[in-house]
Amino acid sequence: GSVAGLILVFIGLERTTTTYSVTSRRVELEFGIIGRNTKEVRICDIRAIDVVQKTYAALIGIGTVKFDSSAGEGPEVFFQNVRRPHRIKQLVRELQA
Repeated sequence: GSVAGLILVFIGLERTTTTYSVTSRRVELEFGIIGRNTKEVRICDIRAIDVVQKTYAALIGIGTVKFDSSAGEGPEVFFQNVRRPHRIKQLVRELQA
């Protein structure tokens, strides 16, 4: 009981302490409960944008957006469990034009 409650508290803190940003120059993920960490990739460096939606999440319009650049393997930045993930992808593609 108390372990499950503690896990729920940490999940809630993670969700409320994570910030996703899209500007005209970059996409950025800021996270951390005590210390603040950031990951960013410049809009002009993004080479691939993937949207992942599990069945239940797709039904309510939630998904994960992964931003890849040519700098490394795997996504440099990802927006996890966000509303309207395809709209975020479209917005970033429009900023690249």
